[in-house]
Amino acid sequence: MTNHIARYFNWIFLVSVLFPVIGEAQERDAICDALFDDLIKWQSEPPFNRDYRLYKVETFYSMKLDACISVEAKLFGAEVEVRDLTRTVIRDGIAKYPLLLHCDSDGVDEANISAVLKYRGNVYNVPYQKWLTDGQGGLPRALKTPDVPFNRFACEAALGRWLEQWGP
Repeated sequence: MTNHIARYFNWIFLVSVLFPVIGEAQERDAICDALFDDLIKWQSEPPFNRDYRLYKVETFYSMKLDACISVEAKLFGAEVEVRDLTRTVIRDGIAKYPLLLHCDSDGVDEANISAVLKYRGNVYNVPYQKWLTDGQGGLPRALKTPDVPFNRFACEAALGRWLEQWGP
């Protein structure tokens, strides 16, 4: 009889702990999806006029960053963007959805997350070289473009490295 009571209390404990966590995860996912829908609407209108038929898009909750993240990778040409939809990492600036990674033919701008966090996400007035890199320790594209223009595969490689470190 004692085993049945112990199992019952174990079950009650698990339900009381796991259900709220599962509920929170579903709520986070729903919020991330809604923010992503807002981003797509915003980017599809002027002045951007982005045609999302040309992009592979994804959104997810990053536990490592405690943020909703969007990924947009152009299917043709060199263009990848990773955005902080919740403004958790980069908190200031004029961007509605700050870029954590941008790659195009001119190279990579990648936010050095540990440097950004040292500034508590307030990097709008901080010089780029203090918080932005090319994703491999060098200067970002904003300060130095590569000798050879990047192609789609170079941008996908940069995205792969970013997702390996900060992805879901």
